[in-house]
Amino acid sequence: MDDARRRPRALAALTASLTPVLLTACTTLSGITSQPQISPGINEVARQGSLSSHTTSLDGLDRTWMTYVPAKLDGPAAVIVLFHGSGDTAQGIRAWVGSYFERIADENGVVIAYPDGHEYNWNECRREGSWAAKKQQLDDVGFARTIVDRLETDLGHGSVDRDRVFAAGYSSGGHMAMRMGREADDLVSAIAVVAANPPAPDNQICDDQDSPMPALFIQGMQDNVNPFEGGEVRVFGPGGSRGHVMSAAAGAQWYADVNHAGLPAPVAGPDRVQITEWAGEHPVRLVAVENEAHNFPLASFHAPNAIWEFLDEAVR
Repeated sequence: MDDARRRPRALAALTASLTPVLLTACTTLSGITSQPQISPGINEVARQGSLSSHTTSLDGLDRTWMTYVPAKLDGPAAVIVLFHGSGDTAQGIRAWVGSYFERIADENGVVIAYPDGHEYNWNECRREGSWAAKKQQLDDVGFARTIVDRLETDLGHGSVDRDRVFAAGYSSGGHMAMRMGREADDLVSAIAVVAANPPAPDNQICDDQDSPMPALFIQGMQDNVNPFEGGEVRVFGPGGSRGHVMSAAAGAQWYADVNHAGLPAPVAGPDRVQITEWAGEHPVRLVAVENEAHNFPLASFHAPNAIWEFLDEAVR
């Protein structure tokens, strides 16, 4: 599986089985759902927004997603489309890190969308791989467009800030965020990628619009699935080899070159975290987290907060 994580499988299954009960349309959340992976004290602000589930037909399939809308929206809202990793679901990534993103949503008037990949995966930019979404060449970029369009329909004309729609993702979802940046720059204004290096040139199939795109990469230096220094991504189960990826540094530099950004420069950060920034109108930032494996960092480095800080500053 492309996204090993620290939360127990049994707990994840229990969460998934309970979540549909909560997903009646526009279910009001009166408090914080207790999740073991969320540290006490992190989410002390009670959420008053709404969570809703949605379905559309695309490529002859029913495609599903969830949206979290904060109770208070002051003007058009920014949107973060958060793509899960392979083997996971919208419910799964929400149970894992959604509480943090929803606190950000409440405090900043942001809408969070959680799409479901077809059979737990995405048709992203890597040439290698044999999972269903890729074999069927599904239009996952079009799926994301539908989500944003439906969101504006549901909330009302002008409710979405079309200049502040962002794609973020973990592992395979990070590759999907990169595809959004390369093929939907009319929709997406910046991307944030966790635990996914850009594909090597011979493993790259996406159309390159060669358009500048602010990009944040958060990578664990001990990642044994997505090699920090580049190389083959190989997983157990369906899909096998997923081809080669660039090193984290080379991938960030590739984006910086496309963005005509400045020279790489170190940025002060927490202990055991190395941050490099390519400044400019379309910045690129690489966050390398020591002693972090194939994970969504929350302890030594708080990835959700860092993602919002970058996206918010990159596109104003």
